[in-house]
Amino acid sequence: MTRSQYVNTLHDLLGEPLTTPTALEPDLVVDLFAGVGASSGTVSGLGIEQFEAAAEDAVDEVFADAGRRSALVGCEPTAADCFASFAESFGRQAFRRPLEAQEIERYAALGHDVAAVRGDVWEGARAVAIALLSSPSFLYLVELGEADPTTDDRWRFTSVEMASRLSYAIWNGPPDAELLDVGESGALVERAEVKAQVERMLGDSKARRGIGRFMSEWLGLDIIATLDKDLATFPNATPELFAAMHGEVTRLAEHAALGEDASLLDILDGQYTFVNAELASFYGIAAPTDVDAGGFGRVDTSGMDGRRGILGTAGVLAGQSRRTRTAPTIRGMYVQARLRCQDLPPPPADVPMDIPDGTEDDPQTKSIRELLEQHREDPTCAACHDSLDPPGLALEHFDALGAYRTMDAEFPVDATTEIDAAQVDGLSGLTSYLVDDPAVRRCMVQQLLRFTTGHRESVELAETVEALGNGLAAADFNLRTFLPELFATAAFRTKAPPA
Repeated sequence: MTRSQYVNTLHDLLGEPLTTPTALEPDLVVDLFAGVGASSGTVSGLGIEQFEAAAEDAVDEVFADAGRRSALVGCEPTAADCFASFAESFGRQAFRRPLEAQEIERYAALGHDVAAVRGDVWEGARAVAIALLSSPSFLYLVELGEADPTTDDRWRFTSVEMASRLSYAIWNGPPDAELLDVGESGALVERAEVKAQVERMLGDSKARRGIGRFMSEWLGLDIIATLDKDLATFPNATPELFAAMHGEVTRLAEHAALGEDASLLDILDGQYTFVNAELASFYGIAAPTDVDAGGFGRVDTSGMDGRRGILGTAGVLAGQSRRTRTAPTIRGMYVQARLRCQDLPPPPADVPMDIPDGTEDDPQTKSIRELLEQHREDPTCAACHDSLDPPGLALEHFDALGAYRTMDAEFPVDATTEIDAAQVDGLSGLTSYLVDDPAVRRCMVQQLLRFTTGHRESVELAETVEALGNGLAAADFNLRTFLPELFATAAFRTKAPPA
C-alpha cells in the first residue's frame, strides 16, 4: 500500500478517533503516482519495522478503551472459540478476503499462547490484531488473477481481487461489507456488476477522499502547503498564505472531479475558484460570505486578471517557480508532463540548468524570455526547451508567488508564444489551446489508469486509451458518468497472462 492507502485502511478498520501514523517510509513516486511506485518498488527492513510499530500503536489506542476494544473483537476472549472468531472476522476485513482454515488456526493459536504467557486474554486478542495488521496479506494489495474463460490473451482479476481493486481506486481504502460480499459471491467478474458497484461507491463520501487523492497526485498539489519563498522578495509569503493556496487548489480539483456541475475541463478552463479571506486579499477581491467549515467560498474568476483553471491559481504558479523568480521551463514541464503526458528526458549531466538571478550589485539585464532564448542557442539545450518553454512563457503575467504583473523587473511582460505551430497569447490562450487538444483528454485517461491500476499503461492499450479519451469527451468530462465505464473495461479488469 501507499502511505495514504495504509492510513485510510487503518482508520476504516479501527474506527475513529485514531492517531494517524507519521513515522512511515516515504512513498516511491513513479510516473507522478505513489501507487505506481508501490507496485514497482520494495519496502526496506526499516520500513517493515515502521509498519509493525504503527500497527501496534493503533491497536493499543483502540484497546485502551474497553468499549472500542470489545466492539472490535466482537466476543469475550475467555470463550474457547473467541480468538478463532476474531481472526476470521477481523482478518477478512484486514486481508480483504476470507481466511483459510489453517490461517485462522494459526492466529487463534497465537492468541492463546500470548494469553497464557501474559495471563491476560485481552493481551491475546491484542496480539492477534497486531499480527493481522503486520501481515503481508494486509500490507500488500495482492492481484494474481485467473484464467479468463472468454479469451486466452488476457487474465482477469478474480471477483475478490476486484473488490479491493475498485475500493482502492475509488476510495483509496478498503472495501466495505457490501463490496466484500459481492466480491466473494463471484459477481465482480461481470461488467454490469462492476458498473453498478462503481455507481454506488461514487455516492459514498469516501469517493471524495479517493478521487481527491488522485487529483492531488496528478496535479502535484501536496507541495503547495509547504512552499518556501524568499521573504526579501515576497514579504507576504507566509505559511498562512501557502495554506490558503493549498486549500484553494484542493477544493477546485475536488469540485472539478465530483461536483454536481463537474467537468474535468474545469481544471483547465473553469472560471471559478474557492478562496478564504486571506487569499481573497492576495487576489484583490472581496472575501466570500457563503463559506465552508474551512472558511472557503466559491468566487467567479472572470474579473481576476484573466485567471482560469488550475494554471491560474497562485498555488500552482508559485509551486512551479523558483524562490525569487518565475521559471517558464518548470511551468512548461508541468503542463507537458501532467496535462499532455509528454515523456520528458532528463537534462544532460554536463549542461548547466539554472539561469542566474539578478542581484542588487548585478541587476537582471534581460527578461526571463530573453535569458531563455539565449539558453536555447545551445543545440543541446534547445532539444528540450523548444518543447518546455512555450507553455511556461504563456504564464509570464504571473510572478513567482502567483500575483499578476505586467513587468518582469524592468522589462514589459510578453506572454505570447507558439505551441505546435499554434499562436498562444497568455493564460487564456493556453487554456483554450489545451481544452481543444486531443492529447489532453488522452492524458486524463492515462493518468486515471496509472493511479487506479498502479502501473503505466502498456503500448498495446494505445487504441483503448484513445477510445476512452473519446468516451470521456462524450461524457462531457464528467467523472461520475465516465468512471463506471472506465472500470468496466478490460484495461482495468484484466492483465497480461503470466509468462
